[in-house]
Amino acid sequence: DSTAKRLLSLGMRRERLLGIFSLKEHADRLTFDPDELKRLKENFSERKIWVAASTHPGEEDILFRAQQILHSHDKRYLLILVPRHPKRGYIITKNLNTAGRVIARRSTNDKISSDIEIYVADTLGELGLWYELSGIAFLGGSIVDVGGHNPYEACRFGSAIMHGSFVYNFQDIFDRLDYNGASILVEDFRDIADKIKGLNQGEKAYEMGLKGMKTVNDLSNKSKQIVEKINSFI
Repeated sequence: DSTAKRLLSLGMRRERLLGIFSLKEHADRLTFDPDELKRLKENFSERKIWVAASTHPGEEDILFRAQQILHSHDKRYLLILVPRHPKRGYIITKNLNTAGRVIARRSTNDKISSDIEIYVADTLGELGLWYELSGIAFLGGSIVDVGGHNPYEACRFGSAIMHGSFVYNFQDIFDRLDYNGASILVEDFRDIADKIKGLNQGEKAYEMGLKGMKTVNDLSNKSKQIVEKINSFI
């Protein structure tokens, strides 16, 4: 809706606005390497994993402090940190190492030891792997004012979703997920740690993930209308 309003304000004629759709709503589930998934599951078999996807500067420190609390509570907690821009993996890892934490970096094939606290997944095209590996996901660009990132991808893996207040890029679906109990709004690092502890009680993360998957699967598929409109011009 906001994109349409901007186009109209720039002078686009309303009759040329054929409809308002989001193709992301019905994209296929992200792919991943099943052999790599098996290897990582073996490496992390005893760990309590949570994923922070598409993070931005200013968020890593918040997530790091949440992981500190969780790791102090239970040494099995492992944060897989997936920066929005993989080239930032070096500086993120450097900063975290300076803080004295046990870090591994994926792009440099660091050894995955049992005492790793944070795994920096600074590669492209592997987000599906991390969603499949963990049932809990924090979606980045939402505690800092970026506007949030695609929640449909995480929902298709049945992930229990946490997010900050800046989700205006996907406001409608986040509102729906929150209303359906499929996602949780978090405010700071203490809140993130508390919510993750709660989600690790029994089947809570799994049950929340199912609600998110149902919410996305129940969305009406408008792709047929789009195809028909395109075909009308051919």
